[in-house]
Amino acid sequence: MTTISLLALLCVLGVSVTAAGAEADPGPQAARAAVDALNQQLSTRFSDPHGLLFDYTAADGTVALPTAEELKAAKPNGVAWWCPIENGAFFSGLWLAGLVGRWEATRDPLVAARARRTAAGLLLLASVGEHPAFIARGVGDDGRSHPPTGSDDQTLPWFYGLWRYLQSPLPTPEERTTLLAAMVRVGSALRDNGWLAPSDPATLGPRGGFAAFTPLTAPRLLFIVRALHDLTGERAWLDLYRQLRDEHAKPGSPSRLELCADGDMINEHAAPQWDFFMLWTKGHSVAALAALAAWEEDPALAARYRAGLARWTAFAAGRISKQKWSLAERPAFQADWRQLLPLWHEQRNVSETIAVAKAQAELWDRLSPRKSYELLNMAEPLFACWIVTLGGDTPEARACAPAIRAALCRYQWSELSYSTCFAGELAWWQGQAWLSK
Repeated sequence: MTTISLLALLCVLGVSVTAAGAEADPGPQAARAAVDALNQQLSTRFSDPHGLLFDYTAADGTVALPTAEELKAAKPNGVAWWCPIENGAFFSGLWLAGLVGRWEATRDPLVAARARRTAAGLLLLASVGEHPAFIARGVGDDGRSHPPTGSDDQTLPWFYGLWRYLQSPLPTPEERTTLLAAMVRVGSALRDNGWLAPSDPATLGPRGGFAAFTPLTAPRLLFIVRALHDLTGERAWLDLYRQLRDEHAKPGSPSRLELCADGDMINEHAAPQWDFFMLWTKGHSVAALAALAAWEEDPALAARYRAGLARWTAFAAGRISKQKWSLAERPAFQADWRQLLPLWHEQRNVSETIAVAKAQAELWDRLSPRKSYELLNMAEPLFACWIVTLGGDTPEARACAPAIRAALCRYQWSELSYSTCFAGELAWWQGQAWLSK
């Protein structure tokens, strides 16, 4: 079965399951209204003063920010797992792309202001550390203190959101100059650091990176380098992109291009024991693939990127309606991450940091099972929607439109605790041309 026919089959199956499960197509108007309501929640309850998204808040929007002293001591842990500023760069970078899409469709000055504020917040996250390649996860109650360890999952969305913002007419000339200089600084420092994401201080060691030859990291690295050429026009970035694209880890092993096109990222990273693929951590690799396919001027090379993209959209189409969401089911939510502190101890390097964070994970899952519930039953299908829309306006994607619109109307946004619902806004604006018909 070809990739295209597989996608069509999965979409048809998704729609038929939806019909059997009483999730009828609500239509474009209802879906757009749901997305507007989602944007309101994201722009108010889930946003910090810098326009960055919290991971979670209480129903009334209150949030327990780490203090400067706690962050200096790496509490609750050095990667800020389980606290509200765990994914500020990650979530906000991607959401900025959604805000740009909303502004392009509406020209709403309030949306423009939100996008500018979020871009400024992302710039802040690149300014608080000593290492020029460091991207902080978020900031504490003083607006500058931050967890000491970032990651490639924070860094790639930071690039993606600012690239999308700079593609638009939204930035002022002064903003454009400042943001582009920051992106070049971070990209150059990453290159000089062997594409490893540093900590702050760097003596703690790196947390993730982009150099590994895997289906997950290959599109991320190629996107960063190609985006810098796209924004600067400098030939050196284009030459580096081509070198990295065709590079092999060793003779006979696949190149990064081949990993993008043929690498089995899906099976490699599945978590079947949870019936949960963690699409929320994979979507930005797919967004990178989509950008690479659009940039590539050689039709044969562009087709290779599109082949990898089609594999992802086919898989994601089957995840849109694969959920067990119920308004009657209300797993406990806990906003007080300080209950994890009895398991805290000093961390001298990233390995010790991850050990502390993992030790706290079991306790946090007992205290706040709402996190896993929303990741599996809300984030997973909404990120699946976004991934399908990244594949472009195709007959196969349009066949998924009823299921995507139904997913956007599935949730009462005000009753959610976690901001991973932002993927719904990404999906709508990415696929608006055909979702709204």
